[in-house]
Amino acid sequence: NATVHLPIGSAGVHEWLPSSRPEKRAYDRFQQQFGSDQTLLVSWDGATIDDPRIPALASKLQASVVDDGFVSSMVTTPDVLATLEGEPLRLRPEQARERLQGTLLGVDGTCALFLIASPTGVDHHAELIRRVRQAADETESLGSDSLRMVGSLYESYAIDVASAKSLSQLVIPSSIAAVVMACL
Repeated sequence: NATVHLPIGSAGVHEWLPSSRPEKRAYDRFQQQFGSDQTLLVSWDGATIDDPRIPALASKLQASVVDDGFVSSMVTTPDVLATLEGEPLRLRPEQARERLQGTLLGVDGTCALFLIASPTGVDHHAELIRRVRQAADETESLGSDSLRMVGSLYESYAIDVASAKSLSQLVIPSSIAAVVMACL
C-alpha cells in the first residue's frame, strides 16, 4: 500500500513525482538541457509594439525578478521583432510580425512580456507574481489591475489563491460540524 505525498503550492505537476521514477529523472534531464517550462506571459489592453510601458515594465522586472533569480529569461515582443529584423535574418517588419502572430503578437497587435521561471521562481511562484504586480504598479500609466497574465505559473498561483479562499471559508463550518458530531 503506497502513500503519495502531494506538495501544496507546487507550480508543476512534475514536482509531485518521486525522484526515483524514471519519468521524473527524464524530465529533470530535459530541464537541465532545455531549461524550465514554467512560464508567465504578461500583457494588458493597449500593449502594442510602440507602447513605452513594455520596456518600462521590462526594466523594472529586470531588477526585481531577473536579477534576483526568480526568472531565468525574459523577452518582450519588441525585443523578438528586433532580433528577427536584425542580422543575420534581416526579415522585413511584416515578415517578422507574421512569424510572431499567435504567440508573442496577438492578431490585433497586442504585445507581451514572456518570462521563464528559474527553479527559485517555480518554488516561490506567489512571490514572483507579487513582484510582477508591484513592478506594474511602479510603471507609469500601467498598474497591476490592468495586467493580463497567463501561463503555467499563473495557473498554479490562481489555484493556490482559490484553494486558500475555499479553505478559509470552510474551516469554521467544518469545525462546528466536527464538534457537533463528537458530542453526539
